[in-house]
Amino acid sequence: MAGFEQRKSGWWQAKIRRKGHPVQSKTFQTKSEAEAWARDIESKMDRGVFVDRAEAEATTLSAALTRYQREVTSKKKSWQREGARIKIWQEHRLASRSIASLRASDFATYRDERLADGLAPASIRLELSIISHLFSVATKEWGLPVQNPIKAIRMPRVANARSRRLEGDEETRLLESLSKCRNTWMKPAFILAIETAM
Repeated sequence: MAGFEQRKSGWWQAKIRRKGHPVQSKTFQTKSEAEAWARDIESKMDRGVFVDRAEAEATTLSAALTRYQREVTSKKKSWQREGARIKIWQEHRLASRSIASLRASDFATYRDERLADGLAPASIRLELSIISHLFSVATKEWGLPVQNPIKAIRMPRVANARSRRLEGDEETRLLESLSKCRNTWMKPAFILAIETAM
Protein backbone atom coordinates (compact mmCIF):
# COMPACT_ATOMS: atom_id res chain seq x y z
CA MET A 1 0.00 0.00 0.00
CA ALA A 2 1.27 3.45 -0.88
CA GLY A 3 1.52 6.22 1.67
CA PHE A 4 1.88 9.94 0.92
CA GLU A 5 3.43 12.60 3.11
CA GLN A 6 3.93 16.29 2.47
CA ARG A 7 7.43 17.46 3.40
CA LYS A 8 8.29 20.82 4.99
CA SER A 9 9.50 21.97 1.58
CA GLY A 10 5.97 21.47 0.20
CA TRP A 11 6.98 18.49 -1.94
CA TRP A 12 5.17 15.16 -1.63
CA GLN A 13 6.87 11.87 -0.81
CA ALA A 14 5.30 8.63 -1.97
CA LYS A 15 6.32 5.46 -0.14
CA ILE A 16 5.31 1.93 -1.16
CA ARG A 17 5.63 -1.02 1.21
CA ARG A 18 4.85 -4.42 -0.33
CA LYS A 19 5.67 -7.87 0.98
CA GLY A 20 8.41 -9.45 -1.09
CA HIS A 21 9.66 -6.11 -2.46
CA PRO A 22 12.08 -3.52 -1.11
CA VAL A 23 10.50 -0.27 0.10
CA GLN A 24 10.16 2.22 -2.76
CA SER A 25 10.01 5.97 -2.20
CA LYS A 26 10.22 9.02 -4.39
CA THR A 27 9.52 12.73 -3.96
CA PHE A 28 7.36 14.85 -6.29
CA GLN A 29 6.23 18.45 -6.59
CA THR A 30 2.54 17.58 -6.44
CA LYS A 31 0.47 14.90 -4.75
CA SER A 32 -1.11 13.89 -8.07
CA GLU A 33 2.35 13.12 -9.54
CA ALA A 34 3.19 11.04 -6.44
CA GLU A 35 -0.10 9.12 -6.72
CA ALA A 36 0.43 8.43 -10.43
CA TRP A 37 3.96 7.12 -9.76
CA ALA A 38 2.69 4.91 -6.89
CA ARG A 39 -0.10 3.45 -9.08
CA ASP A 40 2.43 2.62 -11.80
CA ILE A 41 4.88 0.93 -9.40
CA GLU A 42 2.12 -1.01 -7.63
CA SER A 43 0.72 -2.17 -10.99
CA LYS A 44 4.18 -3.45 -12.01
CA MET A 45 4.53 -5.24 -8.67
CA ASP A 46 1.09 -6.86 -9.13
CA ARG A 47 2.01 -8.07 -12.63
CA GLY A 48 5.44 -9.33 -11.48
CA VAL A 49 7.36 -7.08 -13.85
CA PHE A 50 8.72 -4.61 -11.29
CA VAL A 51 12.49 -4.11 -11.34
CA ASP A 52 14.13 -2.19 -8.51
CA ARG A 53 16.29 0.46 -10.19
CA ALA A 54 17.32 2.22 -6.96
CA GLU A 55 20.92 0.98 -7.00
CA ALA A 56 21.38 1.83 -10.70
CA GLU A 57 19.91 5.30 -10.10
CA ALA A 58 22.21 5.86 -7.11
CA THR A 59 25.39 4.67 -8.91
CA THR A 60 27.20 7.34 -10.90
CA LEU A 61 29.24 6.49 -13.98
CA SER A 62 32.35 7.60 -12.07
CA ALA A 63 31.61 5.19 -9.18
CA ALA A 64 30.86 2.37 -11.62
CA LEU A 65 34.16 3.05 -13.43
CA THR A 66 36.04 2.94 -10.12
CA ARG A 67 34.52 -0.45 -9.32
CA TYR A 68 35.14 -1.66 -12.90
CA GLN A 69 38.80 -0.61 -12.67
CA ARG A 70 39.21 -2.43 -9.35
CA GLU A 71 37.41 -5.65 -10.38
CA VAL A 72 38.01 -5.94 -14.14
CA THR A 73 40.75 -3.64 -15.44
CA SER A 74 43.25 -4.59 -12.72
CA LYS A 75 43.25 -8.18 -14.06
CA LYS A 76 44.10 -7.20 -17.65
CA LYS A 77 47.56 -7.07 -19.21
CA SER A 78 46.81 -3.59 -20.56
CA TRP A 79 45.55 -2.29 -17.19
CA GLN A 80 47.69 0.88 -17.33
CA ARG A 81 46.40 2.03 -20.74
CA GLU A 82 42.82 1.20 -19.81
CA GLY A 83 43.30 2.98 -16.48
CA ALA A 84 44.33 6.14 -18.37
CA ARG A 85 41.17 5.93 -20.50
CA ILE A 86 39.04 5.44 -17.38
CA LYS A 87 40.60 8.59 -15.89
CA ILE A 88 39.58 10.52 -19.03
CA TRP A 89 36.01 9.24 -18.61
CA GLN A 90 35.94 10.17 -14.92
CA GLU A 91 36.86 13.77 -15.77
CA HIS A 92 34.04 14.04 -18.33
CA ARG A 93 30.69 15.63 -17.41
CA LEU A 94 28.86 12.31 -18.00
CA ALA A 95 30.76 10.79 -15.03
CA SER A 96 28.54 12.62 -12.52
CA ARG A 97 25.32 11.15 -13.97
CA SER A 98 23.74 7.92 -12.76
CA ILE A 99 24.24 4.93 -15.03
CA ALA A 100 20.46 4.47 -15.12
CA SER A 101 20.04 7.92 -16.68
CA LEU A 102 22.63 7.54 -19.46
CA ARG A 103 21.24 7.14 -22.98
CA ALA A 104 22.67 6.27 -26.38
CA SER A 105 22.29 9.92 -27.44
CA ASP A 106 24.69 10.96 -24.63
CA PHE A 107 27.40 8.70 -26.01
CA ALA A 108 26.67 9.65 -29.64
CA THR A 109 27.26 13.29 -28.62
CA TYR A 110 30.46 12.25 -26.82
CA ARG A 111 31.65 10.41 -29.96
CA ASP A 112 30.96 13.44 -32.16
CA GLU A 113 32.70 15.83 -29.75
CA ARG A 114 35.81 13.63 -29.62
CA LEU A 115 35.88 13.37 -33.43
CA ALA A 116 35.56 17.17 -33.68
CA ASP A 117 38.50 17.49 -31.24
CA GLY A 118 40.61 15.54 -33.76
CA LEU A 119 40.93 12.30 -31.80
CA ALA A 120 41.55 9.22 -33.95
CA PRO A 121 38.49 7.01 -34.55
CA ALA A 122 40.39 3.98 -33.20
CA SER A 123 40.99 5.79 -29.88
CA ILE A 124 37.33 6.76 -29.60
CA ARG A 125 36.32 3.14 -30.24
CA LEU A 126 38.61 2.04 -27.39
CA GLU A 127 37.08 4.62 -25.03
CA LEU A 128 33.53 3.59 -25.93
CA SER A 129 34.35 -0.12 -25.65
CA ILE A 130 35.27 0.39 -21.98
CA ILE A 131 31.81 1.82 -21.32
CA SER A 132 30.16 -0.96 -23.32
CA HIS A 133 31.96 -3.63 -21.31
CA LEU A 134 31.22 -1.80 -18.06
CA PHE A 135 27.47 -1.94 -18.83
CA SER A 136 27.73 -5.65 -19.68
CA VAL A 137 29.51 -6.38 -16.39
CA ALA A 138 27.04 -4.20 -14.46
CA THR A 139 24.12 -6.17 -15.89
CA LYS A 140 25.53 -9.70 -15.75
CA GLU A 141 27.74 -9.65 -12.67
CA TRP A 142 26.60 -6.74 -10.51
CA GLY A 143 22.89 -7.36 -11.07
CA LEU A 144 22.05 -3.78 -12.06
CA PRO A 145 19.01 -3.44 -14.36
CA VAL A 146 20.63 -1.27 -17.05
CA GLN A 147 20.73 -1.47 -20.83
CA ASN A 148 23.98 -1.04 -22.76
CA PRO A 149 23.60 2.33 -24.57
CA ILE A 150 26.76 1.81 -26.65
CA LYS A 151 25.08 -1.01 -28.61
CA ALA A 152 22.59 1.53 -29.98
CA ILE A 153 25.17 3.91 -31.51
CA ARG A 154 27.42 3.76 -34.55
CA MET A 155 31.09 3.38 -33.75
CA PRO A 156 33.45 5.68 -35.67
CA ARG A 157 34.86 4.11 -38.82
CA VAL A 158 38.54 3.28 -38.63
CA ALA A 159 40.45 3.66 -41.88
CA ASN A 160 43.92 2.32 -41.10
CA ALA A 161 44.68 1.05 -44.61
CA ARG A 162 48.14 1.99 -45.80
CA SER A 163 49.95 1.55 -49.06
CA ARG A 164 53.68 1.74 -48.58
CA ARG A 165 56.50 0.13 -50.47
CA LEU A 166 60.05 -0.53 -49.40
CA GLU A 167 62.40 2.18 -50.62
CA GLY A 168 66.14 2.32 -51.19
CA ASP A 169 68.09 -0.22 -49.14
CA GLU A 170 65.21 -0.93 -46.68
CA GLU A 171 64.81 -4.51 -47.92
CA THR A 172 68.51 -5.29 -47.38
CA ARG A 173 68.52 -3.72 -43.91
CA LEU A 174 65.35 -5.63 -42.93
CA LEU A 175 66.85 -8.93 -44.11
CA GLU A 176 70.03 -8.25 -42.08
CA SER A 177 67.96 -7.49 -38.96
CA LEU A 178 65.81 -10.57 -39.44
CA SER A 179 68.95 -12.75 -39.74
CA LYS A 180 69.75 -11.78 -36.13
CA CYS A 181 66.18 -12.37 -34.92
CA ARG A 182 65.64 -15.13 -32.31
CA ASN A 183 62.55 -16.35 -34.19
CA THR A 184 63.98 -18.26 -37.15
CA TRP A 185 60.66 -18.12 -39.04
CA MET A 186 60.62 -14.32 -39.34
CA LYS A 187 63.12 -14.07 -42.25
CA PRO A 188 61.43 -16.78 -44.40
CA ALA A 189 58.02 -15.21 -43.67
CA PHE A 190 59.34 -11.81 -44.78
CA ILE A 191 60.83 -13.27 -47.98
CA LEU A 192 57.54 -15.04 -48.73
CA ALA A 193 55.62 -11.79 -48.20
CA ILE A 194 57.94 -9.89 -50.57
CA GLU A 195 57.87 -12.60 -53.26
CA THR A 196 54.08 -12.95 -53.20
CA ALA A 197 53.41 -9.17 -53.02
CA MET A 198 51.69 -9.49 -49.64
